[in-house]
Amino acid sequence: GRISHGFATARGIALTDDDRLRAEIIGQLMCNHGADISAVCDRARTDGKAFVASIDGLPALERDGLVIWDGGRLTVTELGLPLVRFVCAAFDRHYAGGEGRHSRGV
Repeated sequence: GRISHGFATARGIALTDDDRLRAEIIGQLMCNHGADISAVCDRARTDGKAFVASIDGLPALERDGLVIWDGGRLTVTELGLPLVRFVCAAFDRHYAGGEGRHSRGV
């Protein structure tokens, strides 16, 4: 069988404009440990507030101290750096979870 790795782009799933927006944010988070979500949404002509509201896991990430959201920019905290892939997974609509992922018990 085919091995499934992490993000949708690695699994050969056809990408939508929303997927491309999410991929840009994920790339910024992985490389820079932060993402200018407002700028990415503006370039994609997407309502930034509605997009952020669609990220179900964001409040928990913020509450757990893994990210700081300032209303335009998302920054991965020092506490969140070892879990940056988990932070990125919140933005991947194709992510299905799995073993070895962060849980509130970590």
